[in-house]
Amino acid sequence: MKSKHKIIFVVGEPASGKTSAIRCILGNSYTNLMMPEKSIKFSVKNDIVFTGHYTGKTYDGSDTVPFNGAQKNFDYWRDNIYPSKKYKCTIFDGDRFSYRKILEQMKSLHTDITCLLLHCDDVVLNDRQEKRGVQDRTWLKTRKTKVRNFVNMFPIAYTYDTTINPPEDVAKFIVRHINGKTN
Repeated sequence: MKSKHKIIFVVGEPASGKTSAIRCILGNSYTNLMMPEKSIKFSVKNDIVFTGHYTGKTYDGSDTVPFNGAQKNFDYWRDNIYPSKKYKCTIFDGDRFSYRKILEQMKSLHTDITCLLLHCDDVVLNDRQEKRGVQDRTWLKTRKTKVRNFVNMFPIAYTYDTTINPPEDVAKFIVRHINGKTN
């Protein structure tokens, strides 16, 4: 039997618009859950959980989870958030949780898992990345490969072009999927 709790991965290359879109969904009324274990980070708005903390910095959301903290955060989520009837959906954004091992553990929960790929024209993406500051070009190339490989683990990934669409429109695309609408 499938759980009613949805899992949505929002993935894309750095500066593709993931954090900006999620900030639009969160608005000003959300809570960063504060845990005794400081590396465990989640934010909540109503019945939706978001990985990481949102503080208004360039690198927010899952980027606030330590590089070695994905498994610890997943374990906390699986044992405390996932079984709670208070929450209907968790958004895993970006790079930190986009690993085969984490995905396989999620699949074992028998719940709906959706992958949303945000992509952007290379010229616009490069411009956005330059404006963000220091991110090594070689590392950025590895992220492109990682995103492609992760998306290929799904039978279907829903794609949204963020090249000319503002974060508010990207947020609407994500919210449609939270609400179970795929078109």
